[in-house]
Amino acid sequence: KVPFSASDRPGMSPCGRAPCVLWVRGVGSLPPPRYSHTRRMAFKREPSAFKNQLGSTEFPFESGRYILYVALACPWANGVLQVARMKRLVAKLQPAAGALAAVGSASGACASTGEAQGKLRVAVVHPTWQYTDPEADSAAATSGSRAAPPPHAGWVFGGPGRSALLPVAVMQRSEEVGLRLSGSAEDICSGKVQVGATALQSHGVRSEFCTADPSRHNVRTLRHLYELAGGYISEGVRPTTPAIFDTATDRIVSNDSKDIAKFLNAWGEQERTTGDSSVDLYPSALRSEIDKTIEWIFGVNNGVYRCGFASSQPSYDEAAVELEARMVEVERHLGGKDRGSPRQFLVGEQLTIADIRLFNTLVRMDEVYVTYFKCQFASLCDASGDGRGSKFPNLLRFTAHLLNTFPEIRESVSMDDIRNHYFTSHPIRNSFAIVPKEVGVLPLLKKQRLQSSI
Repeated sequence: KVPFSASDRPGMSPCGRAPCVLWVRGVGSLPPPRYSHTRRMAFKREPSAFKNQLGSTEFPFESGRYILYVALACPWANGVLQVARMKRLVAKLQPAAGALAAVGSASGACASTGEAQGKLRVAVVHPTWQYTDPEADSAAATSGSRAAPPPHAGWVFGGPGRSALLPVAVMQRSEEVGLRLSGSAEDICSGKVQVGATALQSHGVRSEFCTADPSRHNVRTLRHLYELAGGYISEGVRPTTPAIFDTATDRIVSNDSKDIAKFLNAWGEQERTTGDSSVDLYPSALRSEIDKTIEWIFGVNNGVYRCGFASSQPSYDEAAVELEARMVEVERHLGGKDRGSPRQFLVGEQLTIADIRLFNTLVRMDEVYVTYFKCQFASLCDASGDGRGSKFPNLLRFTAHLLNTFPEIRESVSMDDIRNHYFTSHPIRNSFAIVPKEVGVLPLLKKQRLQSSI
């Protein structure tokens, strides 16, 4: 165990919204579970575990000191990465040769783009969840009085020989899908048994962006990094992205996506030089309105999860009604009837972190949430697939505007990682890890043009 301050521990500081905390029976958890469903079996998002302040005396802005951990599939982490890109703290997303350049490392800038050296190193986890430590989970379950739950499943790192991984669902049903594996899912995820090239070729999930852990610990899973920083699953801490890790103290500064976005914007503003045209995504004059808007659109951000992970019909019905109602409200707001012209942005006349948070839910809507989370009523596209008959034309226009106008946002969207994560990570939701045919949302959005009235 690594020493940590009391403020690092869960519940020791004010709670914010936690990114991608999925605690669903059958997906993987460790007793005693802090069950993330209400008695009505409605999905409940857990609070963030680490709430320290980046940019404080304890954690000052310091180039090369911190690592930003992200999952490109996660909307909360994806948004933070886009903020970091727009504030020029990290380099452009690069496939193949190590994914995101380790900006701030000895290798310096992203040579292929010629961009200036950034301030943050970045680690990208693999999109397909794996069992993170089945041996430890088995030992913990054996010592308890309850029936043993499945091992914890969560984010793992890639790196050499780990760009392709078998989904847990495929390992569990290997005989049914025609694979002959020499060990169980637990054995494979523990590294005791290797998966052959043929199995990976036919059933493996690849990621061109996943990296190894760049910290000195070189851990295999995000869970183990959290445990090094004092965040234990057995105590209810979920290893989520995004997370800022301090290499000087081996502590996690924050895993709250909203806070991290604000911290990174402040860092970028502090580093602003003459002639810098980057946008202040959290300007002081708009902060109160931005904060209120973030809470307002949380009904959309979290609403899709409430639908997708509801475990009873009443809880789903309630979530679906509330999600649709909130989307209608945001649609009307962007339509701008109250001021006589459509809005480009949620707050004021410029891009803010509120826009980025909404965008990352909307860009996933038709490729994932419509099918996987049972949100057909929330589709931005129509049956023809061209968007002309959209139920939410202003939300579609807004999403297309951000994608086409801001290259830092567009370059950070990996639809392969997004689709592969959701459809292959939860055996209880998709027992054969089948990834459906792509809808083609990104090409559709790239064809969209702003309405002439804007």
